[in-house]
Amino acid sequence: MRRLHVAGIQTGPGSEDIGENVARGLKLLDGAQRDARFDLVVFDELFNTRFFAVDRLDRFDQYFETIPGPTVNALGAAARQHETNIVAGIGEKSPTGNYYNSAVVLDRRGDVVGVYRKTHVPLMAAPEDRATYERNYFRPGDALPVFQLDCVKLGILICYDRHFPEAWRTLALRGAEVIAVPTGARSWNQSWRSGIWEALLRTMAYVNGVFVVGVNRAGVEERTTYTGDSMIVTPVGGQVLERAREGALDCTITATLDLDDVVKCMETIPFRRDLRPEIYDYKIIESYIEVPHPVGRG
Repeated sequence: MRRLHVAGIQTGPGSEDIGENVARGLKLLDGAQRDARFDLVVFDELFNTRFFAVDRLDRFDQYFETIPGPTVNALGAAARQHETNIVAGIGEKSPTGNYYNSAVVLDRRGDVVGVYRKTHVPLMAAPEDRATYERNYFRPGDALPVFQLDCVKLGILICYDRHFPEAWRTLALRGAEVIAVPTGARSWNQSWRSGIWEALLRTMAYVNGVFVVGVNRAGVEERTTYTGDSMIVTPVGGQVLERAREGALDCTITATLDLDDVVKCMETIPFRRDLRPEIYDYKIIESYIEVPHPVGRG
């Protein structure tokens, strides 16, 4: 049995003080590690800042850091101290000066294994007039890597990426056993969001035969309510192994995964074997995106 001990660090409303946000997240990690040792720890999207992309800003460089930089250095020290792999969402300023909504991956030595850059970047209005202006700030990434850690093959999707089944399937077919989903999902209203977060994670875990660690921001940040409800999902029936309690802000969720279940699921319900790529019309996707289409009212 290949056991993987995982933790998700859900944080409440962020502030303008990056150091304070990072310290709060690492304090949660310290508390969780007193009771258990984890192989993989996942923080939420842009965990070190407030979620500034809901505003139209003229100045925003202060929300971005290089990799390595202050936040990644602090994460690296925590990874070494606790001997754990870490995934954390931050705003990345690349060596060429581009801005990305990224997730950095660190190993148990605190070294940077790699960086995933959010590939699907939204621009849309929300029903309560609290829009998402991510395209104003972030360049989309152009790759869906699978990271080989000492204990697991890891894929990452960030927030809006989770709505695109093509991305999940690509990571699964590339060998991902666990897909981490750092997220900053807000409520909009119950008719829009009720149940969809859970339904997507459970369905994608089941049909792709992967474990999912979905970690979402929580609480009211300025005028925006983030829904929390972080959860860890198994591919076995898409069952929820652990989730944040209702109304929780800063909290940790934990579970022990049996990675042999990934193989068992493939053998029991062989979705991958039964794929029919010869009849799927990938060209229609390419032709669709070549034609301008509305991208929301933002």
